[in-house]
This record gives sequence, C-alpha cells and structure tokens, in this order.
Amino acid sequence: MLESLNRFVAAWLATIRAMILPAVVGPFAALALLQGLVLWFLVAAPSPALGGWPIEVLRAWFGPAAGHYPAHYALMPFMFFRIVIVLYGVIGIVVYGAATGAFAGRIAGTGTGPRGFVGTAVGRYVPMFVIWLVTTAVVLFGISRLPDLFANWAFGSPRREVFIDILTRIMVIAFMSLWAYTTVALIVERASLFGAVTVSVRRCFRRPFATFFLLGLPYLLTVPFSLIATRSEYLVRQFRPETIAIALVLLIISQFVANILTCGSVTHYYLAEPARE
Repeated sequence: MLESLNRFVAAWLATIRAMILPAVVGPFAALALLQGLVLWFLVAAPSPALGGWPIEVLRAWFGPAAGHYPAHYALMPFMFFRIVIVLYGVIGIVVYGAATGAFAGRIAGTGTGPRGFVGTAVGRYVPMFVIWLVTTAVVLFGISRLPDLFANWAFGSPRREVFIDILTRIMVIAFMSLWAYTTVALIVERASLFGAVTVSVRRCFRRPFATFFLLGLPYLLTVPFSLIATRSEYLVRQFRPETIAIALVLLIISQFVANILTCGSVTHYYLAEPARE
C-alpha cells in the first residue's frame, strides 16, 4: 500500500513538473486550439459575413433551433460536445498517443518528444480507435440512460437529482479506469489490442483506488465548467446568452489541464510499476 501511494504521489509530482515543457504540453495545446476553433465556428455561424452556410449546416445536424437567437446559444453546449466527440475520435486519440510517448520518453530519460511518436500513434490508430469507440459509446449510453432509470425516484427532489448526477460520474470514472492503461500499453509496450485491454484491466483490479483517482482527480477540474455549460437554458434566461461561450472557453482550458494531468500521471504510474507485464 505504501509503495503504491509513493508511486501515486511521484507520478503526480513528475507530471506537474513536466507541464511547463513544450514537448508534453504541445499536443494538448493543439487539441485545445482545435476545440477553440469549433467554439468559434459555433459562435460565428449566424454571422452574415460567413454567407449563411454554417448555420444551415448546424440546422441540418441539430435542428431548426440552431438558427435562432438566443436558442442558438442555449443549444451551443450540446452542439459543442457532439462535434468535439468526433474531433477526439479522429484526432484526439493520436494526440493522446503521441503525448503518452513523450511522457514515456521523459520518464526514461531519452528526451524523445511527441513528434517522434506521431508515427507510432498513427500506426496504432485502429486499436486506439476501437477502444475509444467502445468506451465512448458505453459512457454516452450510461450518461443518457442512468438518470432515466431513477427519474421517478428523483423527481421533485434536487438532492436526489444531485445524488444521481454524482453517482453517474463516479460510475463513468470507474468504467474508464478499466481502460486507463491501454494507450501506454499500445504505444510504449507495442501490445496488441487484446493484450492492451488485458493488461489495463489487470492493472486496474490490482490498483483500483490509485487508478480511479489518477483519472478522477483531473476530471474534477472539469466538473464545475461542464455543469455550468449544461445549465445553458438557465444561463440564457438569467444572463446574456454569450455567457455560454465563456463557460465553454473555461471548459476547454480545464480539459486541457486535465488531459495533461491524466496522460502524464497514468503513464508515469504504469511505467513505475515493478515487474510490468
């Protein structure tokens, strides 16, 4: 237990020290920039200067409300999250794979940056995509269905609604913990898809609390801003609709920090495990 705690603390300290290095921050900064461009596109879509085609695309994808003010802003978090999910599936997993390799290179003392691992990440794209697809589908299904199961029990009780929200988030983190080490196994150990999943699940069951908190603590950084963003209808009624865009900017920044902390700490913790599989 003490040995695991020492490695847990060491992983966090090493990751925090590495956060100032362009080699490990750069990939996630690029991903955050792409998210910012998505947000800019959503904000600027109704502008006549763009010729009207962006808002028509949003209407076709998300319905007629996407073309009306202030409903456009009330719908913006939903549109943003859906587009960013696709962004993560197409580009984000390569970014995460390259950053994992960069962290591993720093831990090994080789000084290898993310550029040297882009080719590796691209070469491992199919297994990483399969893992991302499965986990994302299960998480989205759980987030959408679990509250419905308790809808009658929680109806009219804010405390029960908060309890269900917290329970859902805990279950999401617990599920994602099973897959926490798959990217490290794929990029660093060059494991197969089945091998990476097997190693990750074994590691999770061997160190369940450490794995849970390696994912859970960075996730806590994003919760306040994701809650604000999902309360978009209330924000539109009580404040200027443009407040939604500010909330999403804060969410992008928090996800940027959380991604670095998660990637670095998980990689460090995995590689510091004695007698790795």
